[in-house]
Amino acid sequence: MWGWPPLGGQYHETLAVTEAQAARGEGLPYVTYYRSLRDWDERKSVEGITCPRLIFVGARDRFVAEDREIRIGSLVAEHRPELERLGWVVKLVEGRT
Repeated sequence: MWGWPPLGGQYHETLAVTEAQAARGEGLPYVTYYRSLRDWDERKSVEGITCPRLIFVGARDRFVAEDREIRIGSLVAEHRPELERLGWVVKLVEGRT
């Protein structure tokens, strides 16, 4: 997996960003996608993955959209111990965004 934290994803914030963009006629398909995740049990889904699991991200990976900070690298780092207990290999690439 690359580009999004397997645990702790900022789905609520990303939905707000896509809704603001959709109000301007941009990114409409993404609104439907992020709305579908509102009641998704991320943790239960991630715990159920049994194939080999790898997440790699830049340690400083983040972006700002619609005045909201969407953290990626720091969320992976925060959840690293739990991910590793679940069998994930976690690689944070230092100095990369």
